This record gives sequence, structure tokens and C-alpha cells, in this order.
Amino acid sequence: NHLNHPLEIFTSIHHDNNHYLNTLYLWSVGLGQPYWVYHSPSLLAGIAFLIAVSLWAFRRDQLEGCLVALLLGCSFLFVRYSVEARGFLPMMFFGFCAFLAAERYVEQPRSLSAIAFIACSILAFLAQLTFLEWYAVLLVWTAWKLRGKSLPLHLPVFAFLFLLWFVDLRFVRIGGTMDRQTVGEMLIDAAASLLGIKPDGQPLTPLAWIAGGALLTWLLRESWQWIRLRIHDRTLRTLLVMIDLPAVLLI
Repeated sequence: NHLNHPLEIFTSIHHDNNHYLNTLYLWSVGLGQPYWVYHSPSLLAGIAFLIAVSLWAFRRDQLEGCLVALLLGCSFLFVRYSVEARGFLPMMFFGFCAFLAAERYVEQPRSLSAIAFIACSILAFLAQLTFLEWYAVLLVWTAWKLRGKSLPLHLPVFAFLFLLWFVDLRFVRIGGTMDRQTVGEMLIDAAASLLGIKPDGQPLTPLAWIAGGALLTWLLRESWQWIRLRIHDRTLRTLLVMIDLPAVLLI
């Protein structure tokens, strides 16, 4: 409400709840609109993401496509974030488009695929900054597949991130509150919560330490096996879903 120019979305707010594209959209439509106007970008992005991921999975295997569509379409978190006036689902949609462009570039390097990857990555960052977790995986994957020839994909994105850091990220304030925990306690806490054995706000129990420690040990074991074995494309994608993203989210 206090902005005089759309560029101030980047230069004035400096808050981690400022999802740039979403803030720009809210600023452009203004106050007094029906609720569905504010929520429509997330809803449309959620529908598009569900269709795109399902079609990609169907291309690989019919049963896999059915399972992906069913699990994603019935996911509580996916449905919830699809109807919030925030940037998470646009980030996921643009992030998946960036993955598809990177996949095409790995198969056959072409300028059009590189441009699509760069554009979708930047849009995903503008939608929500937690795309950094996804982008880090894409960075490692493309570097490994292209044997060091992935710089054309990433240099423009690095330049964009440096500019964003210069105008906004170095000033960003973190919203909400955060418990004072050590890194180890935080990891155990997250693992225990993931297994459903620690109610919110309750102290850690011995069972939480045992279960959380077992889960983290398993993650470390799987990561070690991943390093030792030679990874094929299908295995890499499986590990991306089963190990990389849950581990990053736990941390």
C-alpha cells in the first residue's frame, strides 16, 4: 500500500515474505478486489504444475503417471498452497519448467533450451526464494551430466542473483520467530516431527531422539551409497525425490 513504483518491491520492502512476482501482482490489482482475484495466480500455477508433472510422468510410464497425478492431486500441502495468495506454486511451476528445459539441454544442447532454462529459473526465484534448494540440485545435476560445459546455463542466473543480492537480499529481514536450538537439536526436532512423534510446542522425548537419529543415519547411509555407485538417469531422479529434497527440507 505504501509503494509509489513497482521497482520499490525490490528496493524498499526487504522482507522474506515479499514474494516478488506475487507482490507485484497484488500491487497491480490493488485493494477491494474479490478474494479469487488475489488467489488466482497460485490456483492457475497449481493446475498447470499438476498437468505438466503428470504428463512428464506418463511419458515415462503409464502406471507412474497415474500414481504421480493421484498423489500430487490429493496432497494436502499442494492443495493448500495452490489456493494461497503467495508465490510457492508459481515457484514450483517455473521450477519444473526449468528442469524440463535443463533436461532437454542435457539431451541436446541448444540455445533455445538454454534461454528457456535461464528465464524459468529467474521467474522461479522471483516467485519464491526457496527455489534456491531446487536450483542447487539442478546446478549439480547439469554440471555432472555436461562435464563442466554447463556455464552457459548458469552464468546469467548467477548474474541475476548477484543483482538481487545487491538491491535486496543483503537487507532482508526474516519474519516470524525462531526457537534457539543447536543445529543438532534442530535436525532431530525436524526428523521427529516428520515421523509424527513430537507434538508442536512439546519438549523432545527419548523416543524422538531415537527415531530422529535413526532417520538421519539412514539419510547419511543412502547419501554415502549414492556417492559410491555410478548414477544413471533414472536412479538420479529417484534419489532426487527420495533423498535430496527431504534431506534439504529437514535441514
